[in-house]
Amino acid sequence: MQRIYGTGRGIGGWGQAHSGRAPADFEGGSYFEEHKTAHVPPVLTSNLAKLERVSGHLFLQHWAYEWKVLSERLGTRYTRYPHYFDDVLEARAGIMGQYWQRMRDVYLSAYLRTLAFAVSEWRMPQATAEGYCIEIVHGIAGLFDVEPITKPTWLSRYAEPFCATGAELEPLVRDLIQDAQDSGMTLVSLNTPVASSVKKYARFTLSAHLVTDDYKLPDNALLYERMLPLLIGDSFELKGPPADMTVEEANNNGEAGNEVSVCSSLFPIPFGTWQSDYISIGLPIPANYTASGAEIRCTRKSIDLVASDGKLISRTFIWNDDWTPQYPRGGSTQCAVATMIDVETLAAAETRLSRRLAWFAKLRTWDRETQYGDYQESEQTAFFYD
Repeated sequence: MQRIYGTGRGIGGWGQAHSGRAPADFEGGSYFEEHKTAHVPPVLTSNLAKLERVSGHLFLQHWAYEWKVLSERLGTRYTRYPHYFDDVLEARAGIMGQYWQRMRDVYLSAYLRTLAFAVSEWRMPQATAEGYCIEIVHGIAGLFDVEPITKPTWLSRYAEPFCATGAELEPLVRDLIQDAQDSGMTLVSLNTPVASSVKKYARFTLSAHLVTDDYKLPDNALLYERMLPLLIGDSFELKGPPADMTVEEANNNGEAGNEVSVCSSLFPIPFGTWQSDYISIGLPIPANYTASGAEIRCTRKSIDLVASDGKLISRTFIWNDDWTPQYPRGGSTQCAVATMIDVETLAAAETRLSRRLAWFAKLRTWDRETQYGDYQESEQTAFFYD
């Protein structure tokens, strides 16, 4: 709170933010154990287990104790997965929903109170506790400023062709890349669901790569954009230079030659749990070997990468495509992201790195033969040179 709002605006110290010592024989019970990795991310359990191993103090027991005290004080119901929001047949077929219930907040609060108790009573260093607290920061400045846009018009006409029986991916993707060009910028990254009116569960991804002249794609290979951690714990704001990575560090070997992705994917730490839908599909920006010396700036419309002379290098847009909380196992919710890069910057990177531009596209679909069967995932890929 002090980092965000300034010193002196806190509401109390660590000593007032816990429920005291747990009884020596306290046990959390079956509900707590069953749901401590369901209502909240499993990393919280991993964090406290790690602290317990290192210190010898009973962090996991105290988390359960704080949870029990809060649950009883607030009268929070012991809710389970809210199946009543789902279609029964869809749920039986493996379709999941993303729901946050009140019990989630109790688990989160109990986690924070456990860290407060550790600082107050077990003499845990405050800086160490802060590092574990930021795991559950709800949002970060900058990214909160970016509003979802309307789905791009150049994408709308490709949903049916992509999912047509016997459709060839490469010519469609080439046309899409051509249609997406706008004002001296070209598409280099795309992750989007296919329109649900055409295919209930389908997702299309596209990424640009810089490859050596002798590069050959290995059989069954899947090219990807690296997700690079960006430490922003001091400012809680998405801005400034992106994470650093050299071409040598980013290289992925092929059957012959090697490749690097044009973009890397932002992973701010803390990442902001309210914004995790977008971060989970990736927030691609040109990697620093593609556009060195640039900085991240968030606007209301996009995440921009700006050169030191003020030139706009890239824009990353997000949108929601008929969003629902339901998604297939292994998939994601109906969020989408696209990154456009300045064509001169991209051409300069090709020349500087002595590489050529290539594209990797992937279409994932989930189908079932009958109304009652499980969904089966299928995948189609395409790799081609510019």
